[in-house]
Amino acid sequence: MESEVKKSMTEARKSLKLPVYEGLLAEKTGVVLDIGTKYTKYGIFGSFQPKGFVMSQVKDPHTGKVRSLYDYKDADDLYALLIEFIRKIFFKYFVTSPKDKRIVVVESVLTPTVWRNTLAKVLFKHFEVLSLLYLPSHLVSLCTLGINTGLVLDIGYTEATLLPIFEGVPVLCAWKDLSIGGKSVESHIRTLLKNEVESQETPNPHLVTVEDIENLSESILEDIKVCSCFVTTKERHDEILENNPDHKYPNNFLYPLKSGKKIPVSGLLRETAFEVLFDLDLDMLNIATMILDSLVCVSRDMKKPLAENILLTGGTSMTPGLKYRLLQELRALLESSAYKDKLFIKNFKFHEFPAKENYVAWLGGAIFAATESYNKRAIQKDAYLNNNIIPDWCNLSVNLPSG
Repeated sequence: MESEVKKSMTEARKSLKLPVYEGLLAEKTGVVLDIGTKYTKYGIFGSFQPKGFVMSQVKDPHTGKVRSLYDYKDADDLYALLIEFIRKIFFKYFVTSPKDKRIVVVESVLTPTVWRNTLAKVLFKHFEVLSLLYLPSHLVSLCTLGINTGLVLDIGYTEATLLPIFEGVPVLCAWKDLSIGGKSVESHIRTLLKNEVESQETPNPHLVTVEDIENLSESILEDIKVCSCFVTTKERHDEILENNPDHKYPNNFLYPLKSGKKIPVSGLLRETAFEVLFDLDLDMLNIATMILDSLVCVSRDMKKPLAENILLTGGTSMTPGLKYRLLQELRALLESSAYKDKLFIKNFKFHEFPAKENYVAWLGGAIFAATESYNKRAIQKDAYLNNNIIPDWCNLSVNLPSG
């Protein structure tokens, strides 16, 4: 009788089909982490989307102040921050222990070695995970499309990083990087807001002051950016530069604050907030020149396939109008003297991902982690504890630890 009851309970449990709970507690489970500068995406192997998003920040265990994970002083400071952050991810959101779990970390090609080593130390020695695999975000983004050639431009929060990948091999000699992204846009919005408040002839007690704008939190600036701003076309941008009186701006609106005051957001701000991505810096570079400069660096047989397989990832690339404006800028630059005699490309094509651009790299990591390639490439716990080494692609003298 007892055996029949146990059998019926087992069958009932199977019929519930709890993928997240069972997936996390099964023997061959794993967690995929994409720890970005602003947000971290987390979920389990083989999922179609992350389980959730959380800001990449944590309370300092010593001072109690909220700090960004990337605002660390040294390796010891980063170690303490990562312990608190990983503990929050697993025990608060997954509600399970990370011990004996398989981990995939999707990382940028520019990730500092101290970050990679410290994160591995936290996962292996403090939380005792079973295995760990680092995956380059640009490369695994291609997994979501089932292609092996593409020009991947990741426009994140603090920087835009471009890496061409040809037949599954990253072309490192042609990678490009610029310190522009969502943070640059928010800084530009703050500047535009100050200009608008300062231009008011008579102060309005119901509106914010310049001091209020200087103290605005990043979350409010991000909300204004995401909810109201867009990338305008090249023709409309030229009209703004020429002060065309016939140019019709989008509607103005007032953004309410908890204090009762309101922020005046003009149509000019909404339409020009993202121009920092296309304005040339002191080195005459922007996100459009990054693509063309990278194509100049690759061999001739790579140029056309890469130009026809452009992939935009990162949260900032989700902005309405960005792809169309970027295509306009690329076509205009091709006719300029700087590129006319270097590139003979007739067309550019952008891929559409099966997921939102802000978590497409995470999705690529989840897809790769669900294959047998994980076990072949992952660093096992015993191997790490014996060597205390995380293989670095730039250090050819380090032997890969085997499980």
